[in-house]
Amino acid sequence: MANIEPLVIANPEGTPALGYAQLQIVHAAPGVPEVDVYVSAPGQDFDELAPLLTAVPFKSYSDVLEVPAGEYRVRITLSGDSTVVYDSGAITLNSRDEIIAAATEVNSGLSPVGLTLLTDAKKQPVVKLDDARARVRVVHASPDAPEVDVLVNDGVVLADVPFTVGSDYLTVLSDTYNVKVNAAGTAMSVIDADLQIAAATDYTVAAVNFLNQIEPIVLVDDNASPAAGNAKLRLVHAAPSAQLVDVYITVPAADISMMAPSFEDFAFKNDSGYLEVPAGRYQVRVTLPDTKTVAIDTGAVPLMDGQVRTAFALDPSTEGDSFGVLLLEDLN
Repeated sequence: MANIEPLVIANPEGTPALGYAQLQIVHAAPGVPEVDVYVSAPGQDFDELAPLLTAVPFKSYSDVLEVPAGEYRVRITLSGDSTVVYDSGAITLNSRDEIIAAATEVNSGLSPVGLTLLTDAKKQPVVKLDDARARVRVVHASPDAPEVDVLVNDGVVLADVPFTVGSDYLTVLSDTYNVKVNAAGTAMSVIDADLQIAAATDYTVAAVNFLNQIEPIVLVDDNASPAAGNAKLRLVHAAPSAQLVDVYITVPAADISMMAPSFEDFAFKNDSGYLEVPAGRYQVRVTLPDTKTVAIDTGAVPLMDGQVRTAFALDPSTEGDSFGVLLLEDLN
């Protein structure tokens, strides 16, 4: 607040022609360095674009741009970089709209900036547009299913994914998507589901259960950083053979014979939510309910300051193998 100051923009008077809108872009985010700004049709591939504005510094602004009314999309990168740090999704500019789009700092979502639209509309003179992106990752947790392809709106986004593998996060715009899981290289869908994806949210979609009962579970991920000196851990029961289990989270090699479980009667497809714990080394053991017979043992797992992790308990991949754990790196 001590450094707050006005930014005065003087533009010539004038109304855009019928069928056109006026747009002016302002860099109003003091903590963000020089940026490149891309303006395009909503569906245009970013790789095909050249920036409309380059190396825009804080407090700088464009000329007034008169453009045909319609739908547009604004994407911002750091200057000279091809990584998108802000994506508006579709923005509608109506005939004779006069809009100043100011990039301002935000504290949520996938981007450090958002757009604040200053308009000439009396009913809604200020419109805030946070980053419209979300992130989704996929886990193959069905023990007897073959390798799979993952399709989003009938386009393959992941191919030949084997059991016990989780993907990296894929960035998408918020929307409703059709997600199919097909046997690799075929059109045979074992999962066909419509998923509503909200902006500024991370998701994990896991294919679970045996092949003849395969189904998706959708988890909303919390990748907010833990408090200083802490880590976060979430457990997911994805082992259909185990059904109810008890879960012990301890320091490594602790004797659980006289301990109460951290989670009792933990059911298949349930998750623990995020547990925030001091950074250090931990051991997770899964037992049959009301016994100390260990079915899954992670061994010593280091959880470092600031890390967020999700652990999936999995069935054996083949007969005779032991139960396993898939540890996903959510953050850091």
